[in-house]
Amino acid sequence: MAADLTGPRWKQWCALTPRKIRSLPRQRTDVAGLLNGLDLFALSSSSEGHPLSVIEAMATGLPVLSTRVGGIPEMIEDGKTGFLSPADEPAFTARLAAALEQRPRWTAMGEAARTAACQRFSSERMTDRYLALYQKIGGRRTPHESLTGRFIQTGRRASGC
Repeated sequence: MAADLTGPRWKQWCALTPRKIRSLPRQRTDVAGLLNGLDLFALSSSSEGHPLSVIEAMATGLPVLSTRVGGIPEMIEDGKTGFLSPADEPAFTARLAAALEQRPRWTAMGEAARTAACQRFSSERMTDRYLALYQKIGGRRTPHESLTGRFIQTGRRASGC
């Protein structure tokens, strides 16, 4: 989550939680290690498609607090795998406060998020879905179908799904 570390809203965020809020405003190569150090993943975007960061957080076993934009509501089940909020700052701040009050549920929510991510967004699942789409469109096998299967078996998976 990116934040202005000097403004009054930052002080409001810090007052809501006893733990340090981490800001990740640039591209990172150590995402898995960072996610393992978090208790809750928050994404306060006003516009998104289907963010990989949400899938990575869920696969790590984190409940996700995010705005209800783009494809995010299809990824997060509000109250079960995370928390959804309207895409405005006051609503997001209020939802964060409510999420902090539900901290005892975070472990179970994180486990549900990990299960959902592995079932719906694993490389195997996504490849199967793409192959089914290609077959539906073209009515035949794709030229690289057997290579894709081999890649899945030997490919590296950061989430462990």
